Amino acid sequence: MLWLLLGVVAEIFWVSGLKYFSDNLPGIISIVIGVCISFSSLIMACKKMEVSIAYAMFVGLGTFGVVCIDIFYFKQDFTKVKLFLILVLMIGIIGLKLIKEEKKS
Repeated sequence: MLWLLLGVVAEIFWVSGLKYFSDNLPGIISIVIGVCISFSSLIMACKKMEVSIAYAMFVGLGTFGVVCIDIFYFKQDFTKVKLFLILVLMIGIIGLKLIKEEKKS
């Protein structure tokens, strides 16, 4: 699970960087490093978790993080619709994780 969290943090970093930091060489290099860390961490997480659950959590938590960064750090629009959709996404991710844990028992 730790590998997955590291991958999510790296994904939030590089995805946010696509818009805001890709106009110069150091920014592009940091994005490439973020991509490498992100996907390497996902690969390590998939060795310990079911791939479908790991990938769903990776993408969902990454999306949640990028939206939060956009809203709170880069001052993008915050609407009730965005909040609702993010909550639906998080409920889906938690549901997938709970179903997987239930099957193990």
